[in-house]
Amino acid sequence: MKSRHVFIKGAVLFSMMLLLSGQACPPNADNMMPEPNPIPGPPGDDATVTAGEGIIVQDGVVSLDINFSDGLYWKLDGNAGTTAGTHFLGTTDDEPLELYVNNNCALRLEPTDNCPNLVGGFGGNAVEAGVVAATIAGGGPSDPADAATSNRVTDNYGTIGGGGNNQAGDNNGDSTDTPYATVAGGENNTALDEHSTVGGGEDNMAIQNSSTVSGGGSNTAAGIYSTVGGGRSNRAGGFGATIAGGQNNDTTINYSTIGGGFSNLASGFNSTIGGGEDNTATGDGTTIAGGINNQAGDDDDDSTTSAHATVGGGQCNTASGPDSTVGGGEENTASGSESTIGGGEGNRASGPESTIGGGFTNTASASVSTVSGGEFNLASGSRSTVGGGTANVANGSRATIAGGEENHVTDNHGSIGGGMNNQAGNDDNDSTNATYATVGGGLQNIASGEKATVAGGELNSASGLLASVGGGITNVAQGDHSTIGGGDGNGAIEDAATVAGGRFNIANAAKSTVAGGESNFADGEGAMIPGGENNNAAGATSFAAGQRAKANHDGAFVWADSLDADFASARDDEFRARASGGVRFQVNNGGFVTIRDFGGALINTSTGANLTSAGVWQDVSDRHAKENFEPVDTATILERVAELPLTSWNYKVEGKNIRHLGPMAQDFHAAFGLGVDDRHLASLDTGGVALAAIQGLYQMLKEKDIQLTREQARLAKLEAESVKLRSRLEALETLAER
Repeated sequence: MKSRHVFIKGAVLFSMMLLLSGQACPPNADNMMPEPNPIPGPPGDDATVTAGEGIIVQDGVVSLDINFSDGLYWKLDGNAGTTAGTHFLGTTDDEPLELYVNNNCALRLEPTDNCPNLVGGFGGNAVEAGVVAATIAGGGPSDPADAATSNRVTDNYGTIGGGGNNQAGDNNGDSTDTPYATVAGGENNTALDEHSTVGGGEDNMAIQNSSTVSGGGSNTAAGIYSTVGGGRSNRAGGFGATIAGGQNNDTTINYSTIGGGFSNLASGFNSTIGGGEDNTATGDGTTIAGGINNQAGDDDDDSTTSAHATVGGGQCNTASGPDSTVGGGEENTASGSESTIGGGEGNRASGPESTIGGGFTNTASASVSTVSGGEFNLASGSRSTVGGGTANVANGSRATIAGGEENHVTDNHGSIGGGMNNQAGNDDNDSTNATYATVGGGLQNIASGEKATVAGGELNSASGLLASVGGGITNVAQGDHSTIGGGDGNGAIEDAATVAGGRFNIANAAKSTVAGGESNFADGEGAMIPGGENNNAAGATSFAAGQRAKANHDGAFVWADSLDADFASARDDEFRARASGGVRFQVNNGGFVTIRDFGGALINTSTGANLTSAGVWQDVSDRHAKENFEPVDTATILERVAELPLTSWNYKVEGKNIRHLGPMAQDFHAAFGLGVDDRHLASLDTGGVALAAIQGLYQMLKEKDIQLTREQARLAKLEAESVKLRSRLEALETLAER
């Protein structure tokens, strides 16, 4: 094709031509300046020019007459009176129009059937034949010595902004199959498919429909609507795939995304890698935020089996379960469905919906199992939980270990708060027969009974149903519902047995209790020992306290003092107490009764009455304790005593074989008006009445004695007189006989 060349002295801008012409593709072929008749001359570039209107020839130099004003040429200082669409700068034939600078082509407008192609920059920049509406704004060869490295547009509507050795279109000989390809600039970039774009950089390729490489080097947008923002050697291969930057990153499936980093691979549908190095997102909808050598997905060639897995960052982490998550850390694996690992190192969440917060080498292997942290912990029961610590194992369903070291929950719903080497459950491979067992903490404690509890301490065991040990060391709650509060070496052996504390105490029988002390044994059912030492409550519901108290009979109550000797019951339901220092019972008004062999009295009372050591009861009769003294008529009292009914009788509660003699309280009270009421007799009153009666009797006898003495004297006198008379009579009789 023949080109029409325009040589202009001075600066003439292409933009000025467009402004003057009014549009890129004029609607008519009229020319402001008619083409002059050809001037014959020799071959070559030589021509003959004749001066005329508007042309000056002087000394062999041809120039325009700047004063010529017929308006048929464009002036450097602008033209007036132009009409858009009528006046323009250009050509009217089917030949390219070229604009040269310094004798080099700087701009070429190539006519087409529709819009012309615009080729700027290096003269070797090219638009393939048959291409329409192509644009090369500038640039040139990437190798100045090789024109073949110039920019080229091979398909319709293709655009190259500049740079070198760039290509817009697939160059397959069909200019219609990849229209609208764009390379903005850079070097060795290629936009191969329709609507594909390379913004700049070097060696970049946008090879699918509407794919984009913004910049960088050696990047490839290989998927439809795929995008590479920049970086180097990145490849966005899926439909709508995106790589923002970085190096050696690759997306191989639709809508996958890599933000940056190095050598990352997003091969799952809708997968995302934010950055980092050597990360792989293989499952659909999986995400890796960053880090190194992380994997989201199971890499089993089925991207749906590990969909929506997420790795936040860290190193060598794997989220391979569907909807699984690893927040960060190192060498963590979340392989269960919806499993989660927050961080740490070497953790494994393999159960569905399992969770590990962090720590080192922890495992949550059952559904909804949880390990919050620590190291070497295992939550293998469904919904089991380990809060932290070291080497703890929660095997039972819904088992819980808060922390500590080497604790083990073997049965369902068991709990351990902390401590070391504790066990909740019986570990018999049946997780259902020792459920809800609890160990609060301590060392080597075992709660092996169903709902059994050991709160703490060391080497304690609660093996019965609902058995409890509060603490201490080597305590054993073996019976169902048995309890040990604490202490050392205590045992609650049978059902509902209780040892509150102390040392070496044993509650051997059902419902038996030892409150404390040492070496006490409650062997009877319901027996009770409140404390002390070496006591034994062997009888049912018996009670033994103190030292070496032996309640050997049912219902016996035995209390022994510090004397180091056995003190035993003798019969059922006996109350027996040994108190070498005495016994004192005191009531709320300050009154008391003391039992103590002291000062000749065995029993003393706050009233002053006492029982002597010899067994004699002494009522208080101190004058200073009395008032309102009145004399008594002893004769009257004697008469009333004489009239008082006295009978022999028995108490109803004693039986008829046990006889007593005395008055009725009612008769005594009616006769003498003494005492509190008419139902009781006070020994002091009966004694006082007896003494008054004796005094009355004495007085009466004394009076009788006086009368008798008088009679005896009278009789003696009469007898003396009788003797005298008898002597006189005898004398008379003698005389008479003579």
